[in-house]
Amino acid sequence: AGVGWVVLNSLIATGDRLVCRLLLAKDQCPVDLSKTACTLLSNAGGLLPLIIAAYCKGEFSALPAVLATLTPWDSLFILLTCVIGLGISYSGIWAQSLISATSFLVMINANKFFIIGIEAFGLHTKVLTKTQVAGASLTLI
Repeated sequence: AGVGWVVLNSLIATGDRLVCRLLLAKDQCPVDLSKTACTLLSNAGGLLPLIIAAYCKGEFSALPAVLATLTPWDSLFILLTCVIGLGISYSGIWAQSLISATSFLVMINANKFFIIGIEAFGLHTKVLTKTQVAGASLTLI
């Protein structure tokens, strides 16, 4: 079952990158939207599935209790996470408009592999099994 999800994710990600490249590249008749607008549209597109998943999992009933326990520091970190996430998204859209879809996919996978390596071998917060190392390596192929 897990392999099916991996294949589905790969197909959706590849299709997304190809469409984004088509819409953003200057040599492909790009859409008349700023990169900021593309960033906001890209992030807003994930809201509907997120809201549906939160509803199905009963997250909304726990929300008032969680919000009541937030400290000002917690709120600040949540806000900073949102701002940094938008910055990462904007950088990704900017990079996508400059390089090919294939190069962008390679860059994304190499970045994930690099982060996993830092976490496993530099920070020592995770211990990777041989299967996990093989799976992470397979994403680069």
